[in-house]
Amino acid sequence: MEKSKLHYSWFIFAGCCVMSFVGLGLILNTQGLFFTPVGNDLGFTRTQIALMLTIQNITQMITMPFAGKMFPKYNAKFLLTGSFIVFAGAIIACSTFNNLYMFYAAGIVMGAVQPFCVSLVLPIFLGNWFEKKLGFALGIAAAVSGLGGTIFNPIVSNIIVNYGWRNAYIFIGVVALVLVLPFTLFVMVFKPSDKGLYAYGIDASQVKSEDQVEQSGFTAKEAYRTLAFYLFCISAIVLQMVAGLVQHISAHVVNLGYPLTVGATVISGIMLGAATGKFIIGFLLDKWSSKLVTCIYATLGFIGWLGLNLALNQQLMVVSGFVIGLAQALVLVALPFYIKRVFGTKEYSAIFSTVSLLAALASAASVYIGGAFFDATKSYRIPLSLNSAYFVVALITIIIATSSKKKSQSKILNEQVG
Repeated sequence: MEKSKLHYSWFIFAGCCVMSFVGLGLILNTQGLFFTPVGNDLGFTRTQIALMLTIQNITQMITMPFAGKMFPKYNAKFLLTGSFIVFAGAIIACSTFNNLYMFYAAGIVMGAVQPFCVSLVLPIFLGNWFEKKLGFALGIAAAVSGLGGTIFNPIVSNIIVNYGWRNAYIFIGVVALVLVLPFTLFVMVFKPSDKGLYAYGIDASQVKSEDQVEQSGFTAKEAYRTLAFYLFCISAIVLQMVAGLVQHISAHVVNLGYPLTVGATVISGIMLGAATGKFIIGFLLDKWSSKLVTCIYATLGFIGWLGLNLALNQQLMVVSGFVIGLAQALVLVALPFYIKRVFGTKEYSAIFSTVSLLAALASAASVYIGGAFFDATKSYRIPLSLNSAYFVVALITIIIATSSKKKSQSKILNEQVG
C-alpha cells in the first residue's frame, strides 16, 4: 500500500472538527439560552421548556444503540447527511412554534437523529481512523465545540435580545446546514478499510490485513462481562449529570439578578474553558498516565462547580465557568479514549454506544431535575453542590476501570500481529 503525503485520517479529523463546532458548539450549546425568552413569551415554566431537552436526550438514548450498530452496516455519508438535515431542520421549525407540545415533538425528532450526526461521530470515526495520536485528535475535535460555543453564545444571545428568539432559531439551523453538509457529503468515510487504508499509526508491515486490525479487541459481549465496563458506565452517568446542568447556568445567573447577556458571558467562559481543556487533555492522554490526567481534571471539576455555587460577583462566576469548562474534557475526550484503549476496535462502536445510552439518560434526567429543583426551591444551589460530588465519584470509577488497560492492550496487540 502506497503512503500518501497526508493520511486521509486528517481529512476525517477536519470533518469531525466542523461537525463538533456546529453540532455541539452552535446547536446544542446554545439551547439553554432559549429557556427564559421562550418561557416568558409563551407562558411556560422553566421546567416545562427544559423538558424539551429531557425528551430529546431520552429519545437519543433509545436510538443510540441502533446508531452504533448501523454505522458499520450502512453508507456513512447517507446516515450523516440525512440525519443532520433533519437535526437542523427541527431547529428551524422551532421558530414557528407556539404550543409546548410542538417543542416536545421537535425534541423527539432531534433526539432520534442526534446519535447519527453529533453524539457518536467524534468517538467512533476518530476511534476508527486513529491508532496513534487518538488523544490529540479527540482533544482538538472536541475542543472546537467549546470554541463554537464561545463564538455563538454571544451571537445567538444578541439575536434573541434584538431580533427575537424565533429569528435566532432560524439563524442556528441555516448556518449549521451551510457549514456541515459539504463535509458529510464529500469527506466522511466510516473506517480506513473502506478506502483501502490502515488507521493512522498502524504499521502495515506488522499486520496481515486491514480487517485483522479492525477486528482486534473485545466483542461487546466480552466487554459487558468486565468490571471496567460497568465502572465506565457509572463515570459516564455522573459526568453527564454534570453536563446536563450546564443548560441551566444561564438561568441560574439570571435568577441571581443579572441580565441574560451576563448569563451568556458565563456560558462563553465555560465554552472557552471547554475548548482549552479538551485541547490540553488530548496531548496529556497521549503522554501521561490515565490516573494523573483523571485526577487533574476531576479536581478542576470539583473546584469549578463549588466556585460557581459560592461566587458573589460576575467576575468570579465567569472564572468558575472557565474552570467548569476545563473539566468537561473528562467526559467528552478522556472517556472515549479510555474505552478505546481498554476494549480495542473490534466492537468499539457498539460498546461505546451502550455507555453513551446510559449517559444520555443521565443527561436527560439532569436537565429536568435541575429545573425541578429550581421550581421547588427557587434556587440551583442543590444541583450545583451535587455536581461537585459527582466528580469525586468519576475520579474513583475511572481510576479503577483504567487499571485493566495493560492486560487489555496485550490482548489487542496479540490479535493484531496474529
